[in-house]
Amino acid sequence: GLHLFALQGDHKQAEEFFRRIEQRGDVRPAHVAWRLQAHAVNGDKDTVLQLFRSHFPKDTPTRATIFHYTAVIMALARSGDVDGVRDWLKCMARSGIKPDRHVYDIILKSLARRGDMEVVAGLMNEMRAAGLPPRAVTYTNVISAFAQRGDAVAAELLYRRAEEEGVVPDREMVGALMHAHAVAGSWEGVIRVFDYMQSTPGRRMKPQIDVYNTLLKAYVLTGAPFRVVGQIFRKMEQAGVHPTLHTYSLLTQSACDCGLMDVADSLVDKLERLTENPGSGFSVNVYAYTILMIGYLRQGQKDKAKRVYDKMVTQGLQPSAETFGAIISAYGNEGTQDSIRLAMDFHKSLMGAPPKDRAWLRLSENRFEGYQMIFAPLLSSFANRAQPEEVEKLLQQLLDAGGQPTLGVLTLLMHAYRNAGDDISLCHVWDDVFELGLRHNDPSTLLQGSSVPARADLQRRANILCVPFSIYMDALSAVGRHAEVAETWQKLKSHGFAFDAHNWNHLAAILVRAGEPLRAFHVLERVILPYQRQA
Repeated sequence: GLHLFALQGDHKQAEEFFRRIEQRGDVRPAHVAWRLQAHAVNGDKDTVLQLFRSHFPKDTPTRATIFHYTAVIMALARSGDVDGVRDWLKCMARSGIKPDRHVYDIILKSLARRGDMEVVAGLMNEMRAAGLPPRAVTYTNVISAFAQRGDAVAAELLYRRAEEEGVVPDREMVGALMHAHAVAGSWEGVIRVFDYMQSTPGRRMKPQIDVYNTLLKAYVLTGAPFRVVGQIFRKMEQAGVHPTLHTYSLLTQSACDCGLMDVADSLVDKLERLTENPGSGFSVNVYAYTILMIGYLRQGQKDKAKRVYDKMVTQGLQPSAETFGAIISAYGNEGTQDSIRLAMDFHKSLMGAPPKDRAWLRLSENRFEGYQMIFAPLLSSFANRAQPEEVEKLLQQLLDAGGQPTLGVLTLLMHAYRNAGDDISLCHVWDDVFELGLRHNDPSTLLQGSSVPARADLQRRANILCVPFSIYMDALSAVGRHAEVAETWQKLKSHGFAFDAHNWNHLAAILVRAGEPLRAFHVLERVILPYQRQA
């Protein structure tokens, strides 16, 4: 029981089981390691450090093992304490314990998800220097982090670097690359990787359900009609691949996106029937219900959404940050004073509990992502209402809770300043956005010493600044600061960033405002119309 709840990060249940073992007088080093891990999974470094010191005080002969140090390092890595990670690696070395691959993989996975690619590059170099060259699982973790951000370019470069180092890609590593293309909307990349897996002889690369789920996800993210997604599902079954809960969740998502709520409802009903059969291996979870609930909220059917939520609670399922974020968003999008107040009250009730008791936070990949899900709807609502002071207050609350000023959050702050006509404050935030774009999305440090061609236009996720740049262009153009827009355009281009359709359309409108209609027509004829025909 202790081991199971430790892996799940359920520290309350883990502590209860540890207490029972303690009462039996049978506490072993493995039990202590699992107790530490239960808190480490949630990034609760303070509790982990306190427990470590209580179990291994300096004046006792009892020595910590690599498993105990690993739990401490996991907690520090998941909380983003890079300096703490380095200090405890040194502490391990002083105790005569060398970090193994597992320790490094835990650190890399946590830091990569946070976007600390420079630190990740340094740790991978440390692994090479220690005689522990990165393996497929190491590269899979880092490629998966790029996939989370939809950075297919960096994922491709890193994959090629791994091959260059003699790493033999396994199905998980290739699947991570495919997932990166799926999230980025790179349809050709998804198909290319899938075809490669299908054409590779032997069973080592034969696509399994995780790969088919990624293929389905690519269709869903590109907005394919439900009938097309259904065809892929039937082909998957014909290939003898059995669907999982995630498969049905993707089908439900596709039905909701297409407004087919009856179909979505029937899919969740099927999951419930499968759950009732103990031998099916299915267990309907909070994510399936949340997808259905969000679908009803988008349709304005609050009564049906409430019934789904009640069913979730009745079955003892802990709602996730995404669930609560959808509820806050539904209230915030109504736009009335009463609905905004209800959204704020609900948000305060969630944040009012002590951090250790925020069970909804444990269901997220990390606490930063969880906090962003419940803060983003209110930030967006106040930004749309041109209330930057409220956005600033919420942003400060987010930072105080341990969140991060991500590109998405800062973009909402820029949106608020634009709507309020405050171009000066907007420009200050844009400077931070640009630096963040450079710092967190440059894979070049991971490719040092590699012969992988360093094309300038492939050195960072090209489209990561498109949305905030559109806001920046619109705001500055509205007050006649056209020259600064042109200068920034050239700056982004020189740093390898690309521009999307919105940027080009904004540029054409700005040229008209600036009294340059001929150049605006050139943009229209040479860029916008050709790409429109190509699309």
